[in-house]
Amino acid sequence: MSPAPPADRLWNRARLGAAAAFVLCAFLLGFRSPGLSRDEAVGLTGAVRMLTPGQASFAHDPASGFTFAGRWWPLMATPDRGPLRGYLSLLPFAAYGANYSTVRLLAALLGAFGIWGFSILTRDLFGPRTAVAVSWILAVHPACLALTLYRGGVGEWMVSFGLLSIALAQYLKDPGERTALWLGVAAGFGVWTRVDFVWLPASAAAAGALALGKRILIPRRHAAVLAAGALLGAAPL
Repeated sequence: MSPAPPADRLWNRARLGAAAAFVLCAFLLGFRSPGLSRDEAVGLTGAVRMLTPGQASFAHDPASGFTFAGRWWPLMATPDRGPLRGYLSLLPFAAYGANYSTVRLLAALLGAFGIWGFSILTRDLFGPRTAVAVSWILAVHPACLALTLYRGGVGEWMVSFGLLSIALAQYLKDPGERTALWLGVAAGFGVWTRVDFVWLPASAAAAGALALGKRILIPRRHAAVLAAGALLGAAPL
């Protein structure tokens, strides 16, 4: 594969720069908060459970996880939210402790990943300049920053958003059963992570149907594989 032209490399660096700017803005904004909100803390109980040997001291539904090697491994944090943030918090909590600064840094990285993933889809659909513009708008937008940092579940939504964007970009570039499977898994994973994530692929499909009509239809085998992938991704739910 030939190396990307200098102009493309420049635009790619600009997209990565937007993700880095999001982390920097989050650092300047998020670390001034005195502590976690309840909504943030709920998503982190899974990490505390997994790092604490023995039965979890938190009130929990026994069907929301399982015990293995003397530790509790959650499948759901709440009835409508998977424990993604809890699992992602394991390593930073073990290394730096369970404190709000560690939590906010993780949230910033989750948001940056979502912006970067969406920039790939935007680049493939509308070109590198549009991708850079959209990425920087999201990176410095106050609402995007505040919701990702302080609203529990939004960081997880951003991860799922980024993964779905990357998977869709791959399918549009190389339509096939393999890419359809990963697109379905990404959609199902997003629903497991946060149930209301289902509105994103559903509304995107509805908008595509209204704008493109029958051109949005994909081969039946691809649709079947995509549905199977979605069930696989959402299986823990």
